[in-house]
Amino acid sequence: MKDFRTILPVRPQELKIEHQSGVCLMGSCFTENIGQKLSDAKFKILQNPFGILYNPFSIAQSLERIILNKPFAKSDLVEQNGLWLSFAHHSRFADISPSLALKKINHSLETTHLFLKEASVLFISLGTAKLYRLKETGQVVANCHKFPASTFDHILADQKDIVSILAQARDLLKDFNPQLNIIFTISPVRHLKDGLIENQRSKSTLMLAVESLQQKYQNIGYFPSYELMLDDLRDYRFYESDLVHPNKLAIEYIFNYFDQAYFNESTREIMRQVLKIRNAVTHRPFNPKGQEYQLHLHRTLQRIQALKKKYSFLDFEQEEGQLSSALA
Repeated sequence: MKDFRTILPVRPQELKIEHQSGVCLMGSCFTENIGQKLSDAKFKILQNPFGILYNPFSIAQSLERIILNKPFAKSDLVEQNGLWLSFAHHSRFADISPSLALKKINHSLETTHLFLKEASVLFISLGTAKLYRLKETGQVVANCHKFPASTFDHILADQKDIVSILAQARDLLKDFNPQLNIIFTISPVRHLKDGLIENQRSKSTLMLAVESLQQKYQNIGYFPSYELMLDDLRDYRFYESDLVHPNKLAIEYIFNYFDQAYFNESTREIMRQVLKIRNAVTHRPFNPKGQEYQLHLHRTLQRIQALKKKYSFLDFEQEEGQLSSALA
């Protein structure tokens, strides 16, 4: 019997990601779907140090700032409805005073500078080629922060300009961390507010830009999350109720493809053991003080200690604290 859908065959990659590799993830909200799966499996990761970023210009500019480790100042912030915020960052960095906002922004900047210097992989999820430029300064913003639409010029970036700015970022990264491998993906989240036709033009522009970068450089990979969602799964039962974001089942499917492409069997075995422990930690008993559950807690702690002894790079601090506090 023929398949009832078009299946995208897995292409195992030469690059293999291991738990201790160090993976920095940046870009659209889909980045956090992949990042959460890696985090749950105890990979060494750092994700979205500037918050969610959708367009390639903001991503490239944030990478340059991270490499230079140049702190942000009050002059980089704007005040809106009692909050101080940065047009280079997501709104989660906003705060009631400039000093508090800058403390969060610059702490994340310094942490990422150190992490990226030693990382093996940079995973970048590009969301849109549509740019919002401040009319007053011409600055491309990462987030509009609910400023009036009239504050910005809205344009679709040219493919050549995208290639140019991402190539500049790649060259800086190569000097900063020669061992770094870059994986691009096009976010499967469609920007329907722009319109279906406009969304397709935007995604296509991003795809062609990444292809140009791959032809130019050796250490750039492409992960087909957009194709998996739109062509392989291709059904609204794989979407959240907003019909835009992939649901849990779709994310699981896409991450399994990522697993088959970038993990070796040794890494998968560690993942299996880690996820068994996480399932044991999240188990909710009928009687938390009962002897059976208390024995379960002790056994789970012992399993964690045994796994940490075998793989010293695994971090179970949160789980150990949770189990210890549940012991009667």
